[in-house]
Amino acid sequence: MPEPVRNAVFRLCRELLSPRGLAFISHNTLPGWHVRGVIRQLLRRNLPTGRTPAERAAAARRYLEGLATHAPAEWSQVARMIQSEIELIRPLSDRYLFHEHLAEGNHPVWFSDFQAQALQYLGDAELHATLPSRYGAQAEEWILRDQPDLLTLESRLDEVGLRFFRRGLLCHGEAEIDRVLRVDQLAGH
Repeated sequence: MPEPVRNAVFRLCRELLSPRGLAFISHNTLPGWHVRGVIRQLLRRNLPTGRTPAERAAAARRYLEGLATHAPAEWSQVARMIQSEIELIRPLSDRYLFHEHLAEGNHPVWFSDFQAQALQYLGDAELHATLPSRYGAQAEEWILRDQPDLLTLESRLDEVGLRFFRRGLLCHGEAEIDRVLRVDQLAGH
């Protein structure tokens, strides 16, 4: 979203969210979207404008298939990355393709910039994404080194995983949050 729209969404969340309510805000995230953005840049540079979204999505798919055919993955690591992104896009809808890669606005943000504008960050809707252990013991040790605060911890997780998308749960700044996970809480008891 453009910055004015993003600011309005956060304002509405602050105004309309009940004291114990949660807001769910998903957004493209850096640094991972820098990688995904290569496809967006190629498509926006190589496709004609002035066509309907459906026509642009069809043209994008033709371009991506040509790219997949003529930029073999064995040529370079960048070509492998592009192939991987094309594989990811193939089964997705034209709507997704248009919104993420062809539409005028797409403004991925660093977690710290998102956090600075948001309400209080509770966590990610995908719990596994918040666990440093998912990257192995050595990575977990590095991520947790120097007992990072929440902002640093989440930023390191984004950097290690080259995360490109977040599903943030937010609440009012005054809400008390117990960040200790207990099995009985997760089991719904």
